[in-house]
Amino acid sequence: MTARNIFGAIIILIGLDLFLRAIGVTYIPSIDVLWPVILILIGLVSWRANPHMFAWPLLLVALGVIFLLENLNVLTENAWNYVWPAFIIVIGLQVLFHRQNNHMQDHVGTGERVSATFAGHNEKVQGTFTHGQVSATFGGAKYDLRDATIADAATLEVTALFGGVEILVPRDVNVHLRITPMLGGAENKAESNPGATKTLTITGTATFGGVDVKN
Repeated sequence: MTARNIFGAIIILIGLDLFLRAIGVTYIPSIDVLWPVILILIGLVSWRANPHMFAWPLLLVALGVIFLLENLNVLTENAWNYVWPAFIIVIGLQVLFHRQNNHMQDHVGTGERVSATFAGHNEKVQGTFTHGQVSATFGGAKYDLRDATIADAATLEVTALFGGVEILVPRDVNVHLRITPMLGGAENKAESNPGATKTLTITGTATFGGVDVKN
């Protein structure tokens, strides 16, 4: 840990102490009260690792603050009454700044196994494509299949956990999107040529995250 990180952690602790005193908490809460701080730290670390991907880290920080305030008896209502508005706001930010991962460099590869964790990744797939995996955990991934030769009945497994996955496909394939959303979403905006006969089946989950398919 660098001196800068230590100094930053000290400032955070001082600010947290002042915040607790300001809301009338003069004792040191136990771990069952302070556990939401873990969410806040994960969100901050995720944002620091990739500043362009700020929407989902922001949601983690917001969730941490909401649950912390509930544990400290500051909120008079159930914390989940505040979670949904926070989630909707983050979805809106994600839509507004959807092109944020365009700042990342392309990585040319086979696309067999792609992972973006606390960061962003642009995968440009080339060659014959039959099967691949892509995951985004507290980060963002762009998976570009437009220059690949997609085999018929090709498959792609996707996992979006507090992150987003953007999939770009050519127009010579028909996309079958079979993503299971869990407080997340998936949308297929890709258009196929009238004579397209090959199929690409995309399966997986979107948990507090999103999957977007387009041309």
